[in-house]
This record gives sequence, C-alpha cells and structure tokens, in this order.
Amino acid sequence: MIIESAFYKLPELLLEHRFPKKQYEATLVNYFALAIHQELNARNVSSPTGRIHVDIPYDDFGSGSPGRADLYIDLNALYEGLHHHLYGMKSNNWLEMKFFAGVGRQKGSQTTTENAAYIILDLLRLCLFVKEMRSKGRDHGRYALLAFNRHPKEHLAFSRQSGTGDKRKRRWIESLLAPGFNEVRFELREEPTSFRKALTLPKESLEVSVRTNTCAIQPASVPSPFLYWLYLVRVVDFKIRLDDSELSYVDASDEMWSEEQERVQSLMVSKFVRSATNEEL
Repeated sequence: MIIESAFYKLPELLLEHRFPKKQYEATLVNYFALAIHQELNARNVSSPTGRIHVDIPYDDFGSGSPGRADLYIDLNALYEGLHHHLYGMKSNNWLEMKFFAGVGRQKGSQTTTENAAYIILDLLRLCLFVKEMRSKGRDHGRYALLAFNRHPKEHLAFSRQSGTGDKRKRRWIESLLAPGFNEVRFELREEPTSFRKALTLPKESLEVSVRTNTCAIQPASVPSPFLYWLYLVRVVDFKIRLDDSELSYVDASDEMWSEEQERVQSLMVSKFVRSATNEEL
C-alpha cells in the first residue's frame, strides 16, 4: 500500500523542516511526492520520478479540463493480484491536499466555516472530476490529504448556527477525521451563505454521501506549537445528488460504467465549472 506507507513518512519530513512557520500547501505536496518517491525506490520500481505528477489537469469532459489535481500517482503494472483493489490499491491515483497552517502565524481569526467548505469541495472534485472509463473495473484511487498545525477544531467550524439560533454539529467533519471506515453525509441546504460561496454553489441543491477510509496521525501530547495533525482520507463509495441529477459510484463494483453515468457525471462537472467561473466574475 504505497500511498498509505508514504503518508506515515510525513511527520518525520515535516518535523525536519527548518522553517515551520514558512510551510504552505506546496510544502505538503512536495514532501508527499518525496515520500512516494522513497516508497517506489524501496520497491525497486524503475523510473519512479515519471510516475509522480504534480498539479496535473483532470481529464477533459468535453469542454476542457475542469481543474487540476494536486498530485497524480501512476502505479500501473504494480498491482497484478486479484483482490488488491479491495484494499484501495489502484493503478491511477488522484490526490487533493489541504494544509491548514494559519493558526499561530497569521493575524486575525481563522475562516473556519470556509475551511470546512474547502474540504467538501476537494471531496467533490475527487468524486466528479476523475473520469471513469467504460469498463467493469474501478481503477482510480481518490485521496484527500488534510494537514493541520493545530488541533483541527482550531481550523474548522465543527458546529454551525441553525435558523433558530442554536448551534448544531457538523457531524460530517467528525466522521471524515475518524480513523477507519465511515459514512460522511452532507447537505448544502443546512449550511450558511459563507459556506455556499466558498463552495461556489450558492443556489444549487446538493446532497453528498461518501464512504471513506481514514488514516490518522496525531501527537500524543502538545508540548510544542510546531506539531501536526494529519489525515489521509480515501474515497471508497459515493452518491451525489445535485439538483435533479444523481450519480453513484461503488468501488468494488464489477458492473460496466454506463453511458448514463457518463452523461450525469459530465452534467455535474459542467455545473461546477460554470458556478466557479461565475464566482470569479
């Protein structure tokens, strides 16, 4: 399990950084790419550098690429066993990363609601922007790598204000960060305007259900301000309803990815791209 093994190298790499206050998302991407390279070298994989691609465009859905993934890892021909895919070992692997490191080095308060929205946005990108082939196999791995320089509760709004004024928990955050297999359920209608704007979907009706498998690394105690909370979230299955369209993906399925699924996926991607473009304007 190359990606998971690389993940467990991150604390050592991050802690050895000479300037912890100058670490950014690019730092995380570069260190994880380095960890992957070390894993491939350890397995005597030829030309490991050519298997690691940073800031790579997602596949074209007919009107250009909908965006870029932070990292793509090509593991083709490394997994030939019959049941490797049941453990998340895939040939094509896409990663979106978020490094929340503003606490302790930036003035002002954290935009904790928007930070939570950015995580949902990355999950949606992984679910929708990875183009499935018309085959019975599901050969794409989807990962979100989340890093924090303080406990996640200092960076993310685990609760939101309800219409009646009381606070309600965002249980999907707790589920997402909990180690092991979890069901992450999210509905956009429950979120405030600031969340919707960060997600660039201010008007659409959106419901998300994702089955995830999370690896977590946390410090045993906190004697220093320069520590890390790290989470590697693998998307296993998902169901997304956007307005009147619904798209389902089952990682262990042996059914052909249908023409209708292709159509719905393309439609959802076009809505995201259009919403993002309108937001920029």
